[in-house]
Amino acid sequence: MRREALAQAAGLALRAALALALLHHVGTAAADEAAAGPGGAGNGIVLIRNAEEFEAYSAYNNGVNAERSGDLESAETAYKTALGLKADLLEAINNMGGVHKRRGELDAAQVRYEQLLSAAQDAKRIDLVAAASNNLGLVSFLKATQGAEHTALEPITIRTISIPFYRAAIEHDPSLIDARYNLANAYQLLGETDLAYRNYMDVLQLNPLHVRANMNLGNLFIKLNRFQEAALYHGRAAGATEAHGEGLQTQLDTINNLGQTLREGGDLYGALAQHERALTMDPSSMAAAVQRIVALRSLCLWKDWDKTHIRLAHGILRDAAAGNISFGDAEAFPPYDSLLFPPSLLQRELSPAQVARRAVSGLHTSPQPHGGPRARSDGHRPDLLRLGYLSYDMNNHPMGFLMRGLYAHHDRAHFDVSVYMYGPRNGSWQQDRVARAADHFVNVARAPTDAIVNRFKTDEIDILIDLMAHTRGARVDIAALSRTPVYVNFLGYPGTSGFASPNAYVIVDKTVLPAEHIAAEISERPVYLPGTYQANDYNGTVRLCQSFIEGEHGRRACRQATTADREIVTAIGGATLPLSANFPAKEGLRAPRLVRFANFNTLHKLEPASFDTWMRILRRVPYSVMLFIEPRPRSGVNITANLRSQAAARGVHPSRLVFLSRADKNGHLDRIAAVDLFLDSFVYGAHTTAADVLWSGVPLLTLRGSLFPGRVASSLLRTLRLDDVLAVDSVKDFEDTAVDLATHPYRLDALQARLASALVQQHTFDPRQFARFFEDAMRVVAEDTVLSSSSSPSSSSGSREGAIFILDNSDATASAYSRLDALLQEGRELHYTNQDHAANLYRRALAGSMRREPDLARAAEASHLLGILEQDTTILRAALMLSKRSGTATSLVYANLGHIERQQARLEGARAAFRNALDAALAEGNRLGNFADILNAAVHLSFVAAPEQTARDARLLTERFVTYERKFSPRAKANTEILLAALDTMVDYFARHHQDLVLAAHIKQQSATLFDPSSDQYFRRFYDAGALLSAAGRHAEALALHSQTVVAEHAARFQARPELLAPRGRPRIAFYCNEYGQTWWPRWGPTSPSTNGVGGSEEAVIFLARELADLGYLVEIYADPPDEDVGREEAHEVYWFPHTAYDAQDPADVFVAWRYHISLAIGQSSKVRLLWLHDVVSSLGPQIALQHKQGALHAVLAISRFHVSSMPEDVQRSTVVIGNGLQSTYFTQGGNANNEFIYASAPNRGLEQLLRVWPRIRASISDARLRIYYGFSPSFMRWGATSIHEFETWVHQLNTTIQTLAAEGVEYVGMVSHQDLAKAYARAGFSLYPTSFPETGCVSMMKAMAMGSIPITSRFENSALPDLTGKWDLGPPARPPGAPSIDKDPSFLQEFGLAVIAAANLPKASLTAQRQEMKAWARSELLWSAVAKRFQTALRQMEL
Repeated sequence: MRREALAQAAGLALRAALALALLHHVGTAAADEAAAGPGGAGNGIVLIRNAEEFEAYSAYNNGVNAERSGDLESAETAYKTALGLKADLLEAINNMGGVHKRRGELDAAQVRYEQLLSAAQDAKRIDLVAAASNNLGLVSFLKATQGAEHTALEPITIRTISIPFYRAAIEHDPSLIDARYNLANAYQLLGETDLAYRNYMDVLQLNPLHVRANMNLGNLFIKLNRFQEAALYHGRAAGATEAHGEGLQTQLDTINNLGQTLREGGDLYGALAQHERALTMDPSSMAAAVQRIVALRSLCLWKDWDKTHIRLAHGILRDAAAGNISFGDAEAFPPYDSLLFPPSLLQRELSPAQVARRAVSGLHTSPQPHGGPRARSDGHRPDLLRLGYLSYDMNNHPMGFLMRGLYAHHDRAHFDVSVYMYGPRNGSWQQDRVARAADHFVNVARAPTDAIVNRFKTDEIDILIDLMAHTRGARVDIAALSRTPVYVNFLGYPGTSGFASPNAYVIVDKTVLPAEHIAAEISERPVYLPGTYQANDYNGTVRLCQSFIEGEHGRRACRQATTADREIVTAIGGATLPLSANFPAKEGLRAPRLVRFANFNTLHKLEPASFDTWMRILRRVPYSVMLFIEPRPRSGVNITANLRSQAAARGVHPSRLVFLSRADKNGHLDRIAAVDLFLDSFVYGAHTTAADVLWSGVPLLTLRGSLFPGRVASSLLRTLRLDDVLAVDSVKDFEDTAVDLATHPYRLDALQARLASALVQQHTFDPRQFARFFEDAMRVVAEDTVLSSSSSPSSSSGSREGAIFILDNSDATASAYSRLDALLQEGRELHYTNQDHAANLYRRALAGSMRREPDLARAAEASHLLGILEQDTTILRAALMLSKRSGTATSLVYANLGHIERQQARLEGARAAFRNALDAALAEGNRLGNFADILNAAVHLSFVAAPEQTARDARLLTERFVTYERKFSPRAKANTEILLAALDTMVDYFARHHQDLVLAAHIKQQSATLFDPSSDQYFRRFYDAGALLSAAGRHAEALALHSQTVVAEHAARFQARPELLAPRGRPRIAFYCNEYGQTWWPRWGPTSPSTNGVGGSEEAVIFLARELADLGYLVEIYADPPDEDVGREEAHEVYWFPHTAYDAQDPADVFVAWRYHISLAIGQSSKVRLLWLHDVVSSLGPQIALQHKQGALHAVLAISRFHVSSMPEDVQRSTVVIGNGLQSTYFTQGGNANNEFIYASAPNRGLEQLLRVWPRIRASISDARLRIYYGFSPSFMRWGATSIHEFETWVHQLNTTIQTLAAEGVEYVGMVSHQDLAKAYARAGFSLYPTSFPETGCVSMMKAMAMGSIPITSRFENSALPDLTGKWDLGPPARPPGAPSIDKDPSFLQEFGLAVIAAANLPKASLTAQRQEMKAWARSELLWSAVAKRFQTALRQMEL
């Protein structure tokens, strides 16, 4: 973009005999161009007092006229004459300064302006004080930015001299528009975007049609990627040039700027119209011609392509020779665009290297060394190199994807990595990943250039690595001003930066820069990496579809899973592609497979030569299509239409060009595997895209280019050792090779197999190895710079000879093994959580290992794992073959083959596979874990045997292999775990499929013998076996086994309790609270309610015990209290012990088994034995009935009438309802606001349903708030992990919903103390509980009512809720008999939501009265003291 600026002077002719027009210079400048020229800023009429004055003013006006005509010598003579006659003619002093400025005599101009400033201040000429200040600022600005004697831009000069002068000028004359413009320009050059914008807007306030302010504002918005605003200001600039009658060049510049802005914003036809408009005004405008070609190329309009480029080249050279154009600057011929210029049409003076050199020569500076390593301010080792990576774009951009691996894999012991980004930060995941990979991520997007350069110094950067050079968006000035010891041009720009300073280097390889091209193509000293120069970083989970791995059917299925495949099928529609006529299938033969060619480069890189070749290929391969990426919106439809028209003109049906929809990086990579062969473009080939395609296992065909941009794909192919086939030297070879591969699928398949192997065997895509090569290069350039800086002074000229070559000293075999092992390990980690990704990792490992004999063991493992994942017996048989060839074990492969055969109902195949597994396992000997393979095979062989053999074989095998493990395996943990897994598989199989729960229980008991008899696992196996027997209906056996196990475990764990301090004269009650590993609340005790919180069943023990103690009983609780709770409670005669401390030889008078009926086994010596249940009895009823019948149980304590109804009939007669209670010490008062709602129960008991209906409630009650208590406590999470299907997914979805609804008044609180929960109930007007859980007591609703929070529940009929909440419940009406249960009725939630809305809208007085009555009832009837009295009554009835 061009920014215009002219230092202006204006004058008037003689008005009258005694009046002269006074003219003076007031300068303006721009950040990238500052020249002096005539223009107006002020006029005056003066009275002449004598003849001498008349002569002075006449001479002055003669000078003005001479200056206007360009005769600076005569102007200077006239001004000197005027000053000789009238020394205080201040306008003449000012204009003398202007003459010096126009001639580039900046020091002389400065002297004149300083003279003017002093004289104007003395004369109190405020207008000239302002003019002098502005021009002094301009001169200092020019001295800091141009001139042969100045080698570098001096931001400090601009900040400390130019800007203060501009501000002084504005202070003296706020209307001095040129000073305001110059100030804005200075800020823009320094990178102070906000200050530049504000000052440009001040200019436009004074003159909305100020051309240069509008132009520069447009450029400013271009840098910010805000193209709509940029087009607005560039459009105003273009209109203003015509309105003001500006010179032709200014008009052309503004129009071209507008065109470029429209192109950057995607309006390509609008851009083309502007550039053609400029050419209409001046057919010789090379800047317009260049930009017109850029627009045509972006639109894929190639008419008279070669002729157009030849005319352009001749025109640029002609203007350059005449001195009319600097064809290295960004306006006439940008370096990036020169890369896209057809090389065959370039002359040496227009080569990209020459263009880049001229572009940076305009900066009058280049990176300069400081003569050696920096002195460390913080004592760091001298061998620690600080690398500073500089880039515009670290977002979802090819640069960021390629570089992230290098950042992450630098050796932090020797390198410190800083990343400086000056583009916009958009919070993308890619940018976050880069930030995490670097040691320091610095966003300098809004920092001025000098601040960025100073940051390099502060951060002690040793090597600045420029990832942009002349790529679009680059700020070359940052690199030019850097004073780091070393400057490195790397990766982003495929060519030279143009810098030739002695500390400038460029990273290359021998393909992208052949040695004979060094002088012609680069200015820096080349550093050759041993492989490819391009950093690559890809995840092994990217899709890989290979016929040699899974067969043609498998590859087809793999491809069909891609979005590309679906888009191709949709695009060709089966009928729109006229293939059958061109390539008919022969009778009896299937049609040839569709060949998918592709080029995914951005479309503006296409040129007619490569497109011609592609179309000839499509004509020669009729059953084929060519894939492209859909261009960006706005002009995208036009571009696709143009390309299809180009195809039709070349004899190819337009429908054979398929444009895939745009996708993010991961989505794009996932679909590339649908391609057969990638056809590269010729001039500017694929770079990142080439890496994308190759990593996806797709062969890429490229023409070795004549310049760097056309050689990158060849570089990648060379390092993969595929350049012998896929990198060609002529267009004819390109076309013939493509056709040959497409028409001989087996050759293409073989090439794909070579490629897939090379991806792992070669280090092209190994970011760790690349980091080592790159670090070697950094060490060498750091040392080379020190040596050259300490040599003769002539080295500073930059004329150094010789390239630097980095050697490959890596162990290729070890590196390949490391890559294979990493793929397999990551696949195993993802095997159960992301099967698609795991399968792709296995495919890559298999492809990388099966072509080399030493790697076959890894190939066998990869195919084995892939076969399991894909449930593919063909792949598993291949794994068997590879295992045999590599000498690895086959028993497990046979066993897994048997599993899959059985699952696919091929029982004969399953029997054969399991028999082979058993034979193989026995033949392989007693290796570590081998007994488990044998067991696995034998067990599953029994599964597919005849049913009458199953039970006998399974029982026999279990006993045999338990003995086998004892004999041969010295309790190796790994062996035991594998064996247990196999035994548990048997248990699961017999329990679920054969419904033989008794056999499953037997196996469980047998497996217990694998553990130490005192271990938790040992007893757990017996408890599980009892549960299986109970489920089988063998209740007596189950109860006997459970009772024996309880007694045995208690005896093994018993620890005597401390001596009781209380006298024994009172009745003694023992609550036994062992939970057998099923606890929700570990380590709970009397202090828990006021600390970590506790569940309703647990608090029942705490509070009932205290009330019983107050009634005169001696109460002991055997649970799992925290250490600090063991012993007597401070305020109550209640004693707490570990459950292991209960002494059956010193029995309590009353033994209360809490929740678990099996605990009664150790309380049989007590006079009264009670079972206090809190949950629905369900399947345990028969065992409880049996205990009651046997006299082991005297009575059951229940919580509600509903609770009793869930018990066996013969037990119901001995059941006492004692209820649940509340502790009055926690009662509190609150506001009970009608817009406040509370949910305080486990999340699985109605929270999901409540959140589903909440938006409807919130829509009607705009200020409604819902607070969620209890929530995802650790105990709930442990329980849910084993009890709720896909628990983690369910929790994640629920949490996401809660976060989403935060904006609608939902707040997650979680666990709190009892006091805080009471306050929460008192604050809430309503307690919501849309549950279908069979509540036996529901303490949460009891607390809610006692605190005035009116219940709105489901009134779930299979629970205690209807009895408990009764008339206070404002939920939907109770459901009639026979109606669907609420958890099966979709209309329930609607009814519940309406009930909540109706309740909240009841009259306030009515709600207040209901709350008062409800609270009074709850606080008298629902107390633990009442429960204790009912308990006492029950004991008295038992004569205790």
